[in-house]
Amino acid sequence: MTSSLNLSALIVRGELYWRGADQAEMEQWIYAGYVAVEGEGKFIMNLSGDGSGGGSGGSGKNGWIYIKDNGAVHPVGRERFFGGAATHHAAYGQNKPGPTVEITGRELTRTWSLLSKPLSAGETTLKLLYSPVRMGWKVGDRIGVSPTRPDSDGTGQTFKIAASR
Repeated sequence: MTSSLNLSALIVRGELYWRGADQAEMEQWIYAGYVAVEGEGKFIMNLSGDGSGGGSGGSGKNGWIYIKDNGAVHPVGRERFFGGAATHHAAYGQNKPGPTVEITGRELTRTWSLLSKPLSAGETTLKLLYSPVRMGWKVGDRIGVSPTRPDSDGTGQTFKIAASR
């Protein structure tokens, strides 16, 4: 995959490779109501090193898969779905491998943290329960913050890490 995609939905029945070496831009994404890998299809995303799977470090490139709420419905995965979609008898019962989904990126010790101090509207600093440095988070990483108040509408927000202590 060499450029970003904004689609109603994406079904992969062949092979989709998204590698750091092939990604022209520093940031690339897929926006879709669902991404379904069917049959013996393959979705391989590797932004670590050169994307060949053998590199150490990272390519420095970012990739996002955003599953949007557009009403698209997959017959197996339903709405807002990402992953392999096969019925048992269609793939596995015939000794076929079924769909493959592999996602490789920079190693993170932990991908989420609770707040150690409540966050109020307008605040610009998060106090986390776990150390962002020990979790592998870096300046420039994108994070999502989910609301937990009973009166919230459930809509989260995304931010980029500006500094870490």
